Amino acid sequence: MLGLIFLALEVTGQVEADQARIQRHLEAVETELRARDTSHLPPALQAERARNLDRLHAYRLAGLFPHNPEFIGERVPFFIDEGGVACAVGHLVIDSGFADVAGEIAERENNARLLDMTHPALSGWIAQSGLTAEECARIQPAYCGCGGEYEPVCGVDGNSYGNACYAETCAGVAIAHEGVCKPQESTSDWPDAGTSTGPGDSTGDDSSGGETTGEQPGGSSDSSSDSEGHDGEHQRKSGCSLGQDAVGAPALALLLVLAARRRRARS
Repeated sequence: MLGLIFLALEVTGQVEADQARIQRHLEAVETELRARDTSHLPPALQAERARNLDRLHAYRLAGLFPHNPEFIGERVPFFIDEGGVACAVGHLVIDSGFADVAGEIAERENNARLLDMTHPALSGWIAQSGLTAEECARIQPAYCGCGGEYEPVCGVDGNSYGNACYAETCAGVAIAHEGVCKPQESTSDWPDAGTSTGPGDSTGDDSSGGETTGEQPGGSSDSSSDSEGHDGEHQRKSGCSLGQDAVGAPALALLLVLAARRRRARS
């Protein structure tokens, strides 16, 4: 019998949904920027560009991104959030030695889109980064803000989300239906729980007791005595006693005759 295994689906929260979307975004952008032709750049800018893309790669893998507690139901950029976590571009600015510039941007234009920022030092950093302003704007993600109500929905990606905002605003996934996704059912050849025999294995115990008595369908209880008779015959044949073997009896008689003749010859 094929066992049924139900795969439990976890309900995805706001942080996890936002994190997965941002990591997908940054991975796509990194791949795109690495593939661009930079032969027109001087060697120094090519090297700095490569370092910044390596920084972006490490940032994506770390998976620590700003939170948006202020703009519920929206995706809004945060250059640096209230916990001190920088956005992707902010991280590049800080990691390349311009932490003061990043701090000033956060104070003045924390929620601005990159192409709308007016801080003069940002333009200077971009010029020596090996990246263009358009590429930096392409890197910059926005961060979702949602309420904490638990009203689970199932996304078209097969994942369950804590509420509609987590799915649509954070994960960027359309809703398939309200409520958690139905568990996915799969088949397996593993034995059912509580049994030790696999599918098609008929060697296990039978509650009817038919196998333990040797009773055959349509037969009678005399079959058990027949079985015992065969077992007894097998034991006699396999024993070590010479007198119980049909071939051994004549040999014993011959030995007795020879012994008697020897005694007569001596006398």
